[in-house]
Amino acid sequence: MLANDIMTKNVLSIGLDTNVMDAVSLMRENGIHSLPVMDGKKYVGIVLSGDLIRRRSLHTKSKISSFIRYTPTLSPESDVSSIISAMKDSGISALPVVSDRTLLGIVTKADIIRNFESLGKFDRITAIHIMSPDPSYVTPDDPIDVAMEKLRELDEYEIPVCRTDAKFLGILRFEDVMKLILKDPEKITYGQYTTDKTPTKVIVGSIMHEDAHAVNLHDDVVKAADIMNKYYLHIVPVVDDDNKINGVIGMNDLLDLITPSANNEGLLVNVTGLDHGDDDLYDITYFLTDKFAQRFLRLAGVSYGTFNIHVIRYKTEGSVKYSLRTRLSAGKYFMSINSYGWNFGRCLSEILDDYENRLKKIKEQS
Repeated sequence: MLANDIMTKNVLSIGLDTNVMDAVSLMRENGIHSLPVMDGKKYVGIVLSGDLIRRRSLHTKSKISSFIRYTPTLSPESDVSSIISAMKDSGISALPVVSDRTLLGIVTKADIIRNFESLGKFDRITAIHIMSPDPSYVTPDDPIDVAMEKLRELDEYEIPVCRTDAKFLGILRFEDVMKLILKDPEKITYGQYTTDKTPTKVIVGSIMHEDAHAVNLHDDVVKAADIMNKYYLHIVPVVDDDNKINGVIGMNDLLDLITPSANNEGLLVNVTGLDHGDDDLYDITYFLTDKFAQRFLRLAGVSYGTFNIHVIRYKTEGSVKYSLRTRLSAGKYFMSINSYGWNFGRCLSEILDDYENRLKKIKEQS
């Protein structure tokens, strides 16, 4: 399947002089999360709503040119595997299809997920195999600023809403928060909607979607893809028989199932949650995982696998504490380990050691 088969044509775009508020409004009104930026008729780059989510302050009249991401480009003949690789390598979820700087269309992760069932055989893989466990969620009584902070940390467009006992209730969407902000941007500040009389706390329960759907731990992953497609979601909650949330499946989890093949070699490392200025943390990550990959794959008896790392930072008493959520798949092995600590490298090293020890125990018992 090629880019030309799945790309969205007649793409909405903006010019270099567009301001941030107009761009955000255009994305919200059309239910999209990316906008190509054009210099006349020539493609320049792309603006992602996710980049705007992570900013804690934003001047609405700023020119969008300050937020452009310069992307790899696809040709109409690019195949799905190369598209997914380009998305992972660049960390960008929407890539333009371009010929001689002329924009022909755009391919997003959602475009690929819409064709998920035709891109492989996944009927024997269940949600528990690929989900990220111990998910973050918000409660209906949480103020909007708490939810927005968690969305920033997770780098997601939705977050599950659950009761305090983890019973799944629904989904909070980023665009619904933006709808409040766009309604009156001067009056939304850190969860407080201020009228002329008294400030009123905006809580998650007032704008959450209660009709959102989840999958069971033992449902196959095709059902998760179907729910994403039907309800325009980027994540699908995974619940047990008591409707308690146990994990989430994101688009990247499904994309990881499409790309592995016997022709791939080594461990594909996907890192999310870090910023462009975190070169030292990227260097530590790839240095440690490079040596780990050789040992783990040899022990597992396979030549390839995928290792996902999501980093969340917390500032405590003037210092930064790291929370690492990781998942590793290699051959028939699917494992997930989370940890946190003050020292990023030590925290990651302990996770990698735990993976090796866990695999050794599994092989001893088999």
